[in-house]
Amino acid sequence: MDAHPKVVQLAEDLPPNAWQKLERLPKCEILSDPRKKAFRFKEQIVIEKEFKNQVLVGENIAEIDYQPNKCSRKYRLMIVRKNISVQKGERVLLDEIRYFFLHQQSERQSRKDRWSE
Repeated sequence: MDAHPKVVQLAEDLPPNAWQKLERLPKCEILSDPRKKAFRFKEQIVIEKEFKNQVLVGENIAEIDYQPNKCSRKYRLMIVRKNISVQKGERVLLDEIRYFFLHQQSERQSRKDRWSE
């Protein structure tokens, strides 16, 4: 579903207690001992050359019942709110909030299960 201004306004008007922190599951399970993470050279170069960089700070999820104007029934609308920090070098230029929407009409699946896939 596109980020229609009406739906974005619904997301912005939600109370703070409607949002829950979204924790994504790991892509695979590691059976051996975990290895040390390698140094991130690309990120260091972006900071040194002061390129514009977008860093994900956190994700929250909420769900509401939503009925479009021309529909006869309500649907489940799952909303993911991403807090993104826009940086240039080591300076933070601005904090940006982006919304992503999932429109569902089928069985009730756990919100964390749906977005972890």
